[in-house]
Amino acid sequence: MTNKAHAEVIWFSSKENFHWACIALEDSPMSVQATLKVLPWSYDSKAYVVGIWGRQVKLDQVVKAGDRIELYRPLALTPNEIRLRRKKSN
Repeated sequence: MTNKAHAEVIWFSSKENFHWACIALEDSPMSVQATLKVLPWSYDSKAYVVGIWGRQVKLDQVVKAGDRIELYRPLALTPNEIRLRRKKSN
């Protein structure tokens, strides 16, 4: 038996809940989109941005062995908005 290459997928659906999956990669190159289709959970793909190791990627990006695919939630406030609110409250 040969060892298959794997990639991880991590998704924080809320501040308290996160999902993690280890996906076996096929012998042929798999895109991020193809990898996300085999996840054991469902999510709204239009509501999330996708990245690999903290860098935003397109869905046609090829996944390599050992990659960590991350689904990013939209920010409630941008860092700039947070600083402005903090400044106003002081």
